[in-house]
Amino acid sequence: MDLRSDERQQSVYRPALIETDGFSGFCMVRNLSSRGMKADAYAELDTGQRVVVELSHIQRVDGQIIWSDGSNVGIRFDRKIDVPSVLLGTEGLPDSIANSRPPRLTIGCTASVSTERGEIPAWVSDVSQRGLKVVISGVAKGEEVHVLLPHHHVKKAIVRWTQEGAAGLNFVAPMKYCELAEWAIRVQEERLNRPVNPLIERLREARRSA
Repeated sequence: MDLRSDERQQSVYRPALIETDGFSGFCMVRNLSSRGMKADAYAELDTGQRVVVELSHIQRVDGQIIWSDGSNVGIRFDRKIDVPSVLLGTEGLPDSIANSRPPRLTIGCTASVSTERGEIPAWVSDVSQRGLKVVISGVAKGEEVHVLLPHHHVKKAIVRWTQEGAAGLNFVAPMKYCELAEWAIRVQEERLNRPVNPLIERLREARRSA
């Protein structure tokens, strides 16, 4: 099936998550239909590869890559989706409200959180453009901190909530999408002891021109 010939295809510019057996990361959906989508996956994925796409935190769909051109991929869904419902977002809320919750990628890595009292080690459990969920002790709600992530510069953040050894940190300046996608690839490649994906340089160029 050629997704590009689907008459019900809609052009969109929407972030999502994509998972395979060896990769979990961010993608940008460019075209969407009830049968599949075209996306920039920010990683080299192979034709025939099985994937899971998370279009929202309540909408996950299995699929298969049916064509690949660099990091651009065409994905055929295993089942049809209701495109209007996906575009409306969570429980029929308007898109402007539904999109206030950006995709969050489950990821594990160390971090260092700097407070007025000193440096505190932390473990990042998930990440989005707007912030992090971390396992940490010794920070207070409303406190301004500085977060040092591996392969990244220091980010200023506000502690939005704390609960039983965990905290939610909101970046004062959100990450650019391509910057976040590049960072997620680097962390996973290092964890798996793999060479850095050659598309990292492409992401750097996109970030410099954004």
